[in-house]
Amino acid sequence: MNSNFRYQLEERLVYSKEWAINFSNKLKHFELTDRVERELNKQKPFTSLIRRIYYLPLNILKYYKKKQLINEYEWTLKEIEILEKELKNF
Repeated sequence: MNSNFRYQLEERLVYSKEWAINFSNKLKHFELTDRVERELNKQKPFTSLIRRIYYLPLNILKYYKKKQLINEYEWTLKEIEILEKELKNF
């Protein structure tokens, strides 16, 4: 019975590490998109202002999605840490 639980913990650890990699990649894509937007905003400041006002609701939503992604990434990293401790103590 214990070996089955250990196997399940190992599987969960593998999946958590995969999730952490996916979260990390997604955050890198967010950062890349932000850099592109900043560069475009430097080239056309007036258009940038109009676009920011027009897309304000979407920008707020995007901000909260990014914060949620960061929280989930941190949670996954903590889960990996705890699972590794559990497997060492098993």
